Order: sequence, then C-alpha cells, then structure tokens
Amino acid sequence: MDKPDTPEERPDPTKYVPGLSHLQLQDTRTEEEKQAASIRESARRKGRRSKWWETTAKEKAPR
Repeated sequence: MDKPDTPEERPDPTKYVPGLSHLQLQDTRTEEEKQAASIRESARRKGRRSKWWETTAKEKAPR
C-alpha cells in the first residue's frame, strides 16, 4: 500500500512554470450583468430563448 507523501517530497510551488492567467482579460461586468449572462447561457443550453425580463436594459440599448 502507498504511504502518504511528505512535504519534503512535494514539488516547490514557487518553482512552478508560470501559466497564462496573466494574459486573461479581467471581467468588468456587474453582478447583475453576470447573472443575466448566466441565465441566457443556461437558456441557450436548454434550447430556448431567454425572456425579455431576463435581460438588462443596458444590453438592449443600441450601440
């Protein structure tokens, strides 16, 4: 049976190769906008369109 590893056997997390997270854009949406997007995405996955009250007025405004 395998014995549990000890901290000395684990790799040093400070020596990890850096990822690409520093290249990702920060999400600047408000909580309301995030929730509306989540509802729409859920509706899209279910194969139906979201209702008019599930979208925010800001998204309906012409650009």
